[in-house]
Amino acid sequence: MGIKEKHLNDKDEYDLLLACVLGEAEGEPLLGKLAVACVVRNRVINKRWPDNYKDVLLQYKQFSCFLPQYLRPEIFVKQRQDPAWRECNFAAFGVYHDWIQDVTLGSNHYYATTLNNPPSWAEGKHPVLRMGGHIFFKL
Repeated sequence: MGIKEKHLNDKDEYDLLLACVLGEAEGEPLLGKLAVACVVRNRVINKRWPDNYKDVLLQYKQFSCFLPQYLRPEIFVKQRQDPAWRECNFAAFGVYHDWIQDVTLGSNHYYATTLNNPPSWAEGKHPVLRMGGHIFFKL
């Protein structure tokens, strides 16, 4: 385990959720940010995954923003003056506290439309919806 991964284990689950929304959907409209947070929550409440945000978020190769080669330290810096940070915080906070309903129709997977090839897990699967720069699936 590298230094970056140890750093992640020291974070609390809300900070990890916010970092995930920033890392995965910072440039998305608010609905796209909410959708990423909802996918994480959908996993937390599903028996197939761990029952807490931290363990869901830190599962190996599940969220690319936490992979060592893509991890950006700035996703952990509170940038309260930045409108994108405030939107990500709003999305993470609302979903984390169950104040915002699921906007993904139960999706528990997604991938970015910027990928040249869909991930192998998406082959032959039908998306639930497309929102912003992501395609969402309920698997």
